[in-house]
Amino acid sequence: MYGLGINKLGTLNTSGSGGSGVPAILNLFSSGENGFWYDISDTSVLFTDTGGTSAVTTPSQLVKRINDKSGNSNNLVFSSAGGTYPRYTKHPTSGFRNRIADSNTLTQSPSSAGGGRGWTHFASQNSSTTDSTTSPETAADSFKIFKTASDEGGFLSWLASTRNTDNNESHTLSVYFKPTGNGTQPVTDLMFLFGQLQVLFDVSAGTFTLVGTTANHSSSSVTDAGNGWYLLKTTVSNMGNSNIAFFGLDSSGSYTSFSGETSEFLLSAPQLEVGSSRTTFQTTTNKYNVTQPNEGSVFCLTFEGDASVDAYGILDTSAGDYTYGNFVDSVSLIAGVAVDYGSTERSIVDITKNGNVATNSNSRLYIDSNEFKHFAGGSSTTTTVTSDAGGALSFPIKASVFTGVDISADSNTISLGSQGHSDSTTSDLGSSSFFVTLPDIQIAASDISSTPANFFKGGLYQLVLVERLLTATEESQMSIIVDGKVGV
Repeated sequence: MYGLGINKLGTLNTSGSGGSGVPAILNLFSSGENGFWYDISDTSVLFTDTGGTSAVTTPSQLVKRINDKSGNSNNLVFSSAGGTYPRYTKHPTSGFRNRIADSNTLTQSPSSAGGGRGWTHFASQNSSTTDSTTSPETAADSFKIFKTASDEGGFLSWLASTRNTDNNESHTLSVYFKPTGNGTQPVTDLMFLFGQLQVLFDVSAGTFTLVGTTANHSSSSVTDAGNGWYLLKTTVSNMGNSNIAFFGLDSSGSYTSFSGETSEFLLSAPQLEVGSSRTTFQTTTNKYNVTQPNEGSVFCLTFEGDASVDAYGILDTSAGDYTYGNFVDSVSLIAGVAVDYGSTERSIVDITKNGNVATNSNSRLYIDSNEFKHFAGGSSTTTTVTSDAGGALSFPIKASVFTGVDISADSNTISLGSQGHSDSTTSDLGSSSFFVTLPDIQIAASDISSTPANFFKGGLYQLVLVERLLTATEESQMSIIVDGKVGV
């Protein structure tokens, strides 16, 4: 739980309970306000069963229940709705970049469970073992890929079993490679199988040759990393498929000449990431458990639903997850969310839906075309709230979002704490109450003016609802707290 103080790292202190140490979020409910607080960073309130008896302990576990920390006992029990449940996820504060699901255990056998992981031989039989040679990369191990004379096939290769890619984006594949010179047919160089492209590196010359779908190739490079290691890197504009494999090459540049021979090479710190650069190496156990040297971690629930397979919302209106108190005319919701899917998806924060009826669409905030937008009115007409200083926001979009509505007064504010922008409108919304209206956070695959499907793709880090408007001071506090929880 976060307290009120801010330490030198910019995160909030955990100074216990009572007095000045009472968490700022809990203070929102100090006058007996109804609502809820779902804190994903606190495993004591996360459970793998709907009854709340089996606690979440490790990343990748399915989460079926979150207990409310507001004191109102508005506990959230997820319904899989024909799909699956969200998974508890840990990743560095700067985000999840390495898309290879097992980047520092190249001896791990393939498994599709819990996010997938593992490596295997490709087009031949060969093996791997941890090697004592020091890696050039901090916090990375070295691995020997080797072949014996009795192993079948003419290739010496190693294939990543699980890759989390979007074939329509630019990706960069990089790895440290070291030829040992050992064996009856020594490996001297390395080839990438990268989507539909083959890149044959000549490390001593610092050059490369392209084979396959070369039109997707953007750049490749060889860098001498010292002590016999080379950093090899290739960027493609479109992978075409998700194949990631490394092939040993002999001195003639052949990758098919190892039948009946013994040979080996060393690999370390493989990384696949969106964009054109190699960034700091991230250790991935699977896509739900990612760490980075000298960087803290944040925690979220990963939702991977789509309209046909995993149809659910974080708060599902059809399931009646939450009902407002009697005659409530003011409500605020704070959400820490991330969207890591293309700009065609629309992430909605909506606190005023009653079934399929939007009682006040001015409270709806969504992400579309890489921008935060504010949906006003009952048609598809939209007004852009903001884009960042460089133009359109880039994915993944990580934000703390505050939306507050008073339906019986001329005030309505929607703000984005992590981006430092806000949008204010005035609209007399009548004198009725929310009463049984239900809040939503979801993805709309259809037009924003249509009834959105109840499903969400992305990460939920924090979710707070209180049945009153926040003060300016409270909104500022929530921005700091939730930004820290999300890592923005």
